[in-house]
Amino acid sequence: MKGKSTFIGFIEVSHEHNPLINPHGKYPLVGYQLFYRMDILKKYKFKREHESGCRIWVEPEELPFVIQDHELVNDIVQAAVDAKTTPKPNNLTQIKGHL
Repeated sequence: MKGKSTFIGFIEVSHEHNPLINPHGKYPLVGYQLFYRMDILKKYKFKREHESGCRIWVEPEELPFVIQDHELVNDIVQAAVDAKTTPKPNNLTQIKGHL
């Protein structure tokens, strides 16, 4: 993809209350997932050389029928859609959630 990216926010992923977390494991006790939206100007061919074997293009309105993931996913996508019409994209400044 090629286009203009805009930061819309982040999620703090905390395992502080997870009794199964391995403090010496590969995942941090607290991490962050950053989210951006992009006004796509150009799509390049996706070759899947270093990715999963399956990836699809999903329009925002199709998301509830395609992804049944964490409940914050729909909020994040909605914030990305809203950021296009909002002068300051602060819709998703911080959402705390347990993933």
